[in-house]
Amino acid sequence: MTRLHRKPWLLALPILAVYLASGACFIQSLKHGKYSSIRLRCTGEEVQGRPTISPPYQFYRLACEAAKEAGLEVEQYICNVGEAADKFTKSNEVVDRDAFVAAIKDAMFSQAFTLVLGGKNLGKTLVLKGATCAAENEVQANLTIIDIDMREDPNKPLFSAIFDRIDKKTPSFRKLLKKFAPKLASDFIQFLSRRKTTKTSDLVEQLLSPKVTLRGIISTLLEKQGNRTCLMVDEANLALPGLLDSDRAEATRALQFLVMLTKQEQLASVVLISSELAYPYRLQACGMNLQDVQKIVIANEVPKGEMLSLMVKRWNMSEDLAEQFFAYCGGNIDLCCRGVKNLHELEEDFDPFALIDCPGLPSCAADPDAKKHLRNLVKQGWSPVYDVEMDGAAKLIAGKNVGGIIPRRAIAFDRPKGIWDGKHEYALVPSGTLMRWKIAKELERVDSMGAGSATSQPSAVVWVCQLRSIGSGGFQPAGDAFPIDPVPQNIAYLKKAMKQENPNTVSCDAYQIDIYRRAQDGRWVKETRMSASLRKTNEADCYGFMLPAGAAGAT
Repeated sequence: MTRLHRKPWLLALPILAVYLASGACFIQSLKHGKYSSIRLRCTGEEVQGRPTISPPYQFYRLACEAAKEAGLEVEQYICNVGEAADKFTKSNEVVDRDAFVAAIKDAMFSQAFTLVLGGKNLGKTLVLKGATCAAENEVQANLTIIDIDMREDPNKPLFSAIFDRIDKKTPSFRKLLKKFAPKLASDFIQFLSRRKTTKTSDLVEQLLSPKVTLRGIISTLLEKQGNRTCLMVDEANLALPGLLDSDRAEATRALQFLVMLTKQEQLASVVLISSELAYPYRLQACGMNLQDVQKIVIANEVPKGEMLSLMVKRWNMSEDLAEQFFAYCGGNIDLCCRGVKNLHELEEDFDPFALIDCPGLPSCAADPDAKKHLRNLVKQGWSPVYDVEMDGAAKLIAGKNVGGIIPRRAIAFDRPKGIWDGKHEYALVPSGTLMRWKIAKELERVDSMGAGSATSQPSAVVWVCQLRSIGSGGFQPAGDAFPIDPVPQNIAYLKKAMKQENPNTVSCDAYQIDIYRRAQDGRWVKETRMSASLRKTNEADCYGFMLPAGAAGAT
């Protein structure tokens, strides 16, 4: 099939507290001190005008007109378009993702820690497979790619998945392992010599450590064969931090190991791929310093010209109907394809806003500060973020996958007009074209219910969550945040209010509770001044507390 050529654009996704932007329509590659000119596009410029956010919608009428012109019944016409769209999606054809592939290949060879983020169904896995194949077949590539898809077995530990993949991809792996055994043993002895431990249990744990074995294999591949290694993990969020809270301690150790391989020793490249827009925050909750993420590549949608060409020329859709789909769904091929199927089933009852779910949107629209950001997203396609650490409303929006935060430092093209006219270093953008208009619809609903509606935010609350120790002075949330209403006047009164609000959880005396706040580097810092006034919080950016050891409910 003939490939469609287009300039890439980037759909912004959320959140990197320090570097990241994550959530909607762009491809972007960030690098300390050096940036790749990969185009970024946030929703705003290419969508001319605001589509209708309430029924009746025009999809079925336009389909009827197109069917009449083609001499077909409307049901047959929509069915034909749907079959063509379905055939295209099953063909595994990439719609000119050359820049995306180039960014992934660059990450594979970079010996850096890279995150690849993008919404679901944007074709990330297809592009990754293409990039892997291209890199492995490149002449004199000298690269061993260990690519793992955690969806194949979400419950499998990461290192087990890595070794299983090596075994499957390299039939001679067992022979290779025996060949490298002397070198691995030597590396292991040197590794232990740097460890101050005399406990037999510690020695056995290190002897059996998959991290030590993997590091030895990577080191030996480089020394004996001249091959660099790339660890590429698709849907990495299933493994790091994992599905259960109990997985977090191991995830923390695994992340430390991966940072050591890349940033410290430059032995390998690590590429983690996730469809969760808030994935960087989850890594941060495991104690990872987001400055250790050296690159970020964010998956893109298709821009207007190429998307319309695809729908009109390949799917045989009328220009007017294609324009209507793009106005609502932007360049998301999967959304447009599903929209055609829904239109065939529902006809005049088709609602484009039912194509995506966003359960966190109402809570964002109910927060007064978040609501200000949301209004900007609808109006101009972006909203300024002056302090990415302290702007709890922006974090809330990003954490709910409603939008994403992008940094000024990103090399970007086709950005919303005026996005960097102010002094802000970060900007919030919607997580997609359809999300932008879904925000508009939710704001209209909230406004129509009036200031006294049940969806409005309570006058003032402070959010807190229990923490658990993860060793080395680090902490992570041990449960969901809960509100304290009204806001106490200081830290001392917050302890008393927590005791009164949750007596079953807070079983000790109020004065025994330790309160923590988030520092700008993501660490939990203990509040030492009991008279300190409380800062503004929300569910995503809250205070933490620890109960004394021995107290019921202590973690």
